[in-house]
Amino acid sequence: MSVRDGSRTRLTWPAIGTDRETPLLETAVARAVIATLAWAFLVLAAFADVFTTVYGLGIGAHETNPVGRMLFFDHGIAAAAAFKLAVIGLVAGASVAIYGLERRYLSGPPVWWLYYPALVATIWMGAAAWNALLLAGVVR
Repeated sequence: MSVRDGSRTRLTWPAIGTDRETPLLETAVARAVIATLAWAFLVLAAFADVFTTVYGLGIGAHETNPVGRMLFFDHGIAAAAAFKLAVIGLVAGASVAIYGLERRYLSGPPVWWLYYPALVATIWMGAAAWNALLLAGVVR
């Protein structure tokens, strides 16, 4: 559903037990579902990126990212996986910090912290998709 609010349209969710509708991200359940999906997407994207990179290196492809090249060739796959985990930790820390700032300084429910894991996941999934296209021979 959507409601016209001044000059913008916002998504709403029927509030249980009331006659009014609540904006979608103001419900705790909706924020929890979105957060769970964003974090699951981040973990899936990290796995997809590492998997396609390792598979590509195994069949003779070359790593073009200098940081990735150093991690894979100097320290192995464990270092690359540890790097991904460290980035996930940084995203988690940034999300918690943003959540705290939003609760303290902004009115309304905190929602911006939901976007950071999805943003990093989108970047990594793009890298995994590019790797898959290279492996399939679609691009060179």
